[in-house]
Amino acid sequence: MITASQRRRWLLTLTVALPLTGCADETVSIPTCDNGVLDEGELCLRGALRIIEPALEPHALRVADFDGDLLEDLMIIGLAPTVTAELWRGVETRDRGVLLDAPLDPGVHGCSAHPVPGQLGARLNARATDILFATCQPRLHLFAPDDEGRFGQVDDLPLTGLPRTTKVVDVDGDERADVVALIRDPEDEAQQGLNVLLGDGAHGLMGTVETSLAGADFSPTNMEVADVDGDGLADAILLERGRADGLRVAHGVGGGGFARPEPLFTMPSPAVMATGDLDGDGAAEVVVGDLGVNMIVALTSRGVPTPTIAGAFIPSHPRDAPAYITLADVNNDDLLDAVMLAVDSPRVWIAEGLGDGGFFPPSIVEFDDVVHQVALADVNADGAIDLVAGTFDSGTVTVRLASP
Repeated sequence: MITASQRRRWLLTLTVALPLTGCADETVSIPTCDNGVLDEGELCLRGALRIIEPALEPHALRVADFDGDLLEDLMIIGLAPTVTAELWRGVETRDRGVLLDAPLDPGVHGCSAHPVPGQLGARLNARATDILFATCQPRLHLFAPDDEGRFGQVDDLPLTGLPRTTKVVDVDGDERADVVALIRDPEDEAQQGLNVLLGDGAHGLMGTVETSLAGADFSPTNMEVADVDGDGLADAILLERGRADGLRVAHGVGGGGFARPEPLFTMPSPAVMATGDLDGDGAAEVVVGDLGVNMIVALTSRGVPTPTIAGAFIPSHPRDAPAYITLADVNNDDLLDAVMLAVDSPRVWIAEGLGDGGFFPPSIVEFDDVVHQVALADVNADGAIDLVAGTFDSGTVTVRLASP
């Protein structure tokens, strides 16, 4: 347990060490916006709004090319009480450009409203994105779409425990997509492990490789999978929310296996995380949102035994505790930027990446309702990244178009 005085000392040390940490401007305002030209480094998320009102009660959203036509589609997922979904396909019109069309039933089902897109088993349409849904049993459902975005094919992927969270990533460096699942024993919450289903290079998956987390005195609920040490093998970054030593890494050992988790970094109260290569060195940084100091911290660990802090930023609203983080190149400069949501807040924070692991002070895009989830994608195919926000309290999804 970290005391209040230790928390203040930790924050003071971090603030002194990182002079670029700062408060945010209240609006996104770039002089070159609205001229019809997409410039490098241009952040112009102040275009037209579209409010999407699904017929279901929304719990999650996913944006990907689910029909293989090279246009982004929006899947909205609900629970009633089992999984329901609507697919709003991106279509090209003659006079209005690319729009999200009227929804269709994609035919997916499962136990969790938080599916994982990835190209794995697309036998019906090799260009489209498949999607994984967790079940209430020790297995995953892998759905493959046709060219209309209907998921008529489903494969069962067996696991050795109930799936908690899942990622699609190349674990063993063979350029084939694999599935990594954080699993738990249905009879004993303390018994957890990692399952890896290795891709066979022919849109299929081979047998399960299991890594046990039993006896680790550690109960992670969140997982990212990325190569954080630069050895060419993906590592599992595990997070037990709110625990000072709850951020740990299980290094990849090859063949889909992982070493026993070891502490990565101690923070007051880590809550959410994302991974990505912020500095272009081929190894991923771990970006963590901490509830104890309401700060976003980027950690880098390549070539050093103990990770160091590469950058950080603090939202200017003191009550905006981090609830969600994702990384994307929002401003067209080939560098990853950090996008943060806060607890019960209508604000979306965007901190543009500096290219060295650090960030510029963040800007804000504000909505009329609390934002629970975001996706960054070019939904109207104009070359600029748009912001798709899950404004679920009002039963809607709100699309904020870019205005280059």
